[in-house]
Amino acid sequence: ITSFRMFHIVRIIVMIISAVVTASVLTIFGIIGIQVNKSVQISSYNTKSEIGYNLNLIEDPLYNKDTIEFGDGYVTKFVNDIDLTFQYDFESISATDISGTQSATAVLEAKYNDKDLIWEKEYQIVPQTTFYSKTANAGAKLPIKEYVDFANNLRENSGVTTSVNLTVTYTADTSATIDGQSINETSESSIVIPITGDVFVVGGTPVNEQSKTVEAKVLQELLPKIPVLVSCSIIIFLLLLAIIWLSFFTIGVHESPIEL
Repeated sequence: ITSFRMFHIVRIIVMIISAVVTASVLTIFGIIGIQVNKSVQISSYNTKSEIGYNLNLIEDPLYNKDTIEFGDGYVTKFVNDIDLTFQYDFESISATDISGTQSATAVLEAKYNDKDLIWEKEYQIVPQTTFYSKTANAGAKLPIKEYVDFANNLRENSGVTTSVNLTVTYTADTSATIDGQSINETSESSIVIPITGDVFVVGGTPVNEQSKTVEAKVLQELLPKIPVLVSCSIIIFLLLLAIIWLSFFTIGVHESPIEL
């Protein structure tokens, strides 16, 4: 490759780079507009579902709240039933068109070796109801003694020893419109009661709180960035100097038609 061809190739490369950098600067300046869709937070909301419970004991002269102070555990055979309360709250400043449903179930599950499901039985303790506000509530009575007797009778008849848990699940589904955006949310809380032991401790997740944001797609112009702008301007200036230098350097230089 002759010197003339080499300078010509270099000049073309420099001009291409200059064109790319120039287009970038024009874009940054906003002369060449580029609009992008971006998700931005426009609002937020909070949900909370909660199960409250109060144990009602079988009358006993020794095992009662007047004679002893209870801890976290309860003697199973002394518990008659449990009063349950269900509460759901939806918090949002700008929410409209709020509607939802709530329901609660109690499920008995018998497992062998605490892992293999043997049988289960479901009770609908709160039928599905509809609400149109930011709050909802319900109540139910849980007949623990009845469930314990059922599990014990089944164990005696089958001759199989299993561990039986009673799981109460409260579910609230909500739909609403927040600043023009439709949202659908589900909140669940639960309590778990092992009913085949001599003593049980109420476990699970009786309170479930969530905080979420509402986002919307907005069209935004690409904003200029001063450091990038300065850097690109310097590069363009240097590239223009290079083009001028190459053009001056190759004036009067012609490719020889004969190569020896």
